[in-house]
Amino acid sequence: MTSSLDHSQSQSSKVGRAYRVVLPPEVRTALGVREGDRVIFQIKDSEISVQSLREFTRALQGSYANLLSGAADELITERRAEAERE
Repeated sequence: MTSSLDHSQSQSSKVGRAYRVVLPPEVRTALGVREGDRVIFQIKDSEISVQSLREFTRALQGSYANLLSGAADELITERRAEAERE
């Protein structure tokens, strides 16, 4: 069985007081986070992924943009059809 995890990108950190974990410099750079930034932890099975709140929000907006633009286009089409009927 082959693991999909790229170990060349793996970093470790120790769990400290109050269960705090310090992000290694390579991880901070890869995520583009600075002190005070918020991050999102996503848990699936026994794995955790970390993403900057900024990137998480951007991805979420992108996934809903297609839905919203389709709904907006549909609404515009409906309004034009109503205007033509009047």
